[in-house]
Amino acid sequence: MDNRIWLWVALGLVLLLLMRPLGPPGTEPFLDRSYAHREVQDYTLDLFRQDQVRLENVRGVVEVHGWPERLLRLEVVKYADDPQTLKGIGVELRKETTSVRVAPTAPAALGRLDYRVWVPFGVRLELRQEAGRIHLVGVQSLTEISVELEAGELWLEEVKAPRILLRVGAGRVQLREVQGRVDLQAGGKGFHPGSIPKRTQGGDR
Repeated sequence: MDNRIWLWVALGLVLLLLMRPLGPPGTEPFLDRSYAHREVQDYTLDLFRQDQVRLENVRGVVEVHGWPERLLRLEVVKYADDPQTLKGIGVELRKETTSVRVAPTAPAALGRLDYRVWVPFGVRLELRQEAGRIHLVGVQSLTEISVELEAGELWLEEVKAPRILLRVGAGRVQLREVQGRVDLQAGGKGFHPGSIPKRTQGGDR
């Protein structure tokens, strides 16, 4: 076989590896190629383990990771079908004395926003999204983790907190190696418990 053919085969394999999903098995890739336009923005803020982080989104993929740094790192990927809409989509990042709030700005509902976030171990985390997927991996809180998802998929892996409050409308919840008192409030005919240990349903973990 010609060396050039082997080169193209090798490049194809590399591209396949780069396009693998970043979340748990069975989830979609972080980058959504169904939109014609996208833009990536990065933010970094000083944060302490006693602080509170509040994340809000309309629809998309929200990935939150815990880490030992005293920093909040936020990567936002904006999607839209035309440049004008893309320009108008964004996030508001508001830092107060002991809290940080991240929320979409209008007209975010016309496109899509994905978040990838790194938060210090210990912070109090509040997360709310209307539709999409939420992944919490390695997040640890000294007080509480609260997640509200109206429709979509919620995945928690290696998450630890004294109290974990989950509100899910229609969708699916999966928990793996979760430590703490889990209070799961689910409603809607489209809800599926997924792989939730029976002892966590109803908050008896």
